[in-house]
Amino acid sequence: MPPLRQNPLLRARIQGGKVVWHGTDGKRWDAVKAHLEGEDVAITIGRWQKKRSLKQNRYLWAVVNPMVAEASGYETAEEAHDALRMHFLLKHGDMPLPTIGSTTELSTTEFEEYCSKVRTLAAKMFGIYIPLPGEIDTDG
Repeated sequence: MPPLRQNPLLRARIQGGKVVWHGTDGKRWDAVKAHLEGEDVAITIGRWQKKRSLKQNRYLWAVVNPMVAEASGYETAEEAHDALRMHFLLKHGDMPLPTIGSTTELSTTEFEEYCSKVRTLAAKMFGIYIPLPGEIDTDG
């Protein structure tokens, strides 16, 4: 059996007291159950949170990361992005070494909180003002 992706995310809706799976997630659930047969498992259930939007992503890559890169001396927006993720999204979990979170995994609310922290850091550290999303056109 192929290896199981660590902590797969499956989406469903509770309707009439029953689980109604989104897309192919019901089949994925069956595969997870078969793969972990006889194992102790941890199952986390909570409300679905919408991930960062495409508009938020455009703002990050068209405004935030380039402005931080220019003000801080990084050669590329990617370098600034990695440095900001390391600063704000560093995770010290159960693993022996820390990992860096991804902005793609943030909910829309968490993403705005992240951008707010970046704007504050940029103002304090580099003396720059990063426009708010509604203050600048990122749609091209």
